[in-house]
Amino acid sequence: MHNSVIRVFVPLIVGFLTTFSIFHDVDKDALRELLVVLVTGAYYLIARLLEHYVSGSFGWLLGKPTPPVYLDKNSTSEIEDK
Repeated sequence: MHNSVIRVFVPLIVGFLTTFSIFHDVDKDALRELLVVLVTGAYYLIARLLEHYVSGSFGWLLGKPTPPVYLDKNSTSEIEDK
């Protein structure tokens, strides 16, 4: 769970800081919120694609070097988040 939380909040923080740095003097809250979502979504998508298709080490872009691993409730085996 800890890995998942980090991997969600790091892109949100990056998206917020990127959007804030671009529009810090513009008072258009709706535009800013929309851009935060778009930048965050794009950042997360790019990071996951790089992690999956290029190298697992791109996971650091999401705060942790590896995707989260979950336990299957019906067995003792682990399920990797892909």
